[in-house]
Amino acid sequence: MPDRDLLSSRRSFLGVGAGAALFCTIGGEQVDLARPGAARRADALAARVPRPPAAARTAQELPRPEPAPGGVRREYWIQARTAGWNIVPTGRDDWHGRRIGGKTAFRAYLYQEMTPGFAAAKGGLSMPGPTLYAEADDVLVVHFRNADTRLRQAVTMHPHGVRYSPEYDGAYLGRYSRAGGFVGPGGTGILLLGGRTNRIEGNRVFGNFLAGVAAVEGILLDKTTEARALIANEVTGNAFGAGGEDRNGRDLAYDGNGTRNCWGPNDGVQTTLPAEPAAFPGCPFGGANAFSSATQAELLGYAGANALKGWIRYPHKPRAGVEPLEVYAP
Repeated sequence: MPDRDLLSSRRSFLGVGAGAALFCTIGGEQVDLARPGAARRADALAARVPRPPAAARTAQELPRPEPAPGGVRREYWIQARTAGWNIVPTGRDDWHGRRIGGKTAFRAYLYQEMTPGFAAAKGGLSMPGPTLYAEADDVLVVHFRNADTRLRQAVTMHPHGVRYSPEYDGAYLGRYSRAGGFVGPGGTGILLLGGRTNRIEGNRVFGNFLAGVAAVEGILLDKTTEARALIANEVTGNAFGAGGEDRNGRDLAYDGNGTRNCWGPNDGVQTTLPAEPAAFPGCPFGGANAFSSATQAELLGYAGANALKGWIRYPHKPRAGVEPLEVYAP
């Protein structure tokens, strides 16, 4: 009779393979995970993987799915961050009836459901992520953010058990990854670089020295220039500056490109670029927005390393167990 352990599963095969060598390739570099310090090197390489061009160009171009007749929109706020995680909490492989030796606790990316606007934790950290509930004909809307401040790697969130198009797959596809396949950490608030019918609502936006929410013509779309315009985007029902305790450098910034873009009402807005209130019409708004070439030039001038030149600093409100990360250096 053949040995059952040799035929039981691919886990047995992987276990044999791992005894010899285990390699991974990240950003074009190969890492031998059996060598000392390999995990730190792999994490450093993952943090330096650049954003795929397809993700940058499709982030704001996706159609907005609508529920079928009788269905509703069900919104969830999910964040990912790292924490210590024991992948074998019982110390046993119950499938094969064996004890697992060696190291089983690692720093891992975990998922956490939040209340609307990422205001507070609604559940604990978990892997796999939380279960999202909906009924037939509903549309699931997931607001996903990368909240990690330790490993600083891009992450994704892939759905199971629902129908979705490739744009919403949430899978990393190398240079062909869509926006949902490469969600980077942190950032300076919320940026619309072109886009249509986006709705930014129910967020608490604070502590961003450049801008809380900014919208600029989609200049990266050099092959589809007709899609560069900002059209019918809504920024409403948000709270800025944490009640004045953790202000943004500018709460709103907008070059005035496009039509039917509206801004408000929002709470706590103190500073805008440009300063003229007419540049930020309230919702709903049905006309052409007031384009400012000077404002666009200023905002584009803050791209990349020049962003720090546009910072307006305010003190961060102290938060227990949290240290503000302003500039990340790998």
